[in-house]
Amino acid sequence: MFDTGSLDELLGQGRRVAVKLGAGWCSMCDDLDREVLATEAGRAVFEGVATCGVDFDAAPELVRRLAILELPTVVVLGPDGLEVGRVVGFSDPGSWIAEAREAVVADDPVPAMREGAAAGEPRAMLALGEALLSRAPDEGVAWLERVSWGDDDLAMHALWVLGRYYHRVCADPRTARLVWQQLALRWPDQHSLQAVWWYGKAQAELGRVDLGSRAFEAWAELCPGDARPITDWAIYAGRHGYDAARPAIRAAASAAAERARGDDRDQLEELVMNLSKPF
Repeated sequence: MFDTGSLDELLGQGRRVAVKLGAGWCSMCDDLDREVLATEAGRAVFEGVATCGVDFDAAPELVRRLAILELPTVVVLGPDGLEVGRVVGFSDPGSWIAEAREAVVADDPVPAMREGAAAGEPRAMLALGEALLSRAPDEGVAWLERVSWGDDDLAMHALWVLGRYYHRVCADPRTARLVWQQLALRWPDQHSLQAVWWYGKAQAELGRVDLGSRAFEAWAELCPGDARPITDWAIYAGRHGYDAARPAIRAAASAAAERARGDDRDQLEELVMNLSKPF
């Protein structure tokens, strides 16, 4: 139902347009297509709304224009081209359809967000920052940066949004790496390894695989009883053919295996054996 087509041509028809962005490598996108959009209930949600489907990897300009941070994402635009609703991700058909129904008929949420943000409400500031990334990016970033100076979950979420925005939307790993670094250091107990992974990815894109490897090494040193940082470090180094890190990863895995138990121990011992030869 989300056929390829020109978004601007569809907007010229004077109707709302629902734009779905997905990718061939996105399993969640396949689940959404199969479990919702191919069904009668899924199609009914978008009756009266023009629809188009876009490949994330083939449309960087549109990804930036709509500020697509995650996949799958469906963005609902008014006839004027301004976003009125968005559905991100997919967990189950019922909740997704409920969210999509609200998005299809929603009014522009930005005016209400502005009122809350002007009153100093952090949640409204965060919501406004996210919403403005697709219509006034500089202002959206400014609101998100303002929220990010806090020390609570809202600040952490603001940094995640900024990291994804710079990395995925703007294709700016040089700026994104600083956000990922800050996120990992300020919240070491929450999603830190995922931030390290994004930091390593950014450094690899900048041709500094060694700095990305060093981040995984530092994280493994901070978590001596945890197999995950070491295995992720090995995956990172192997993916980028960074054989210089292999001896250090093997030593860390051997030391951790002596303390580990159960599946972690088995995983680390297997890793030690695999690391006996170059990547």
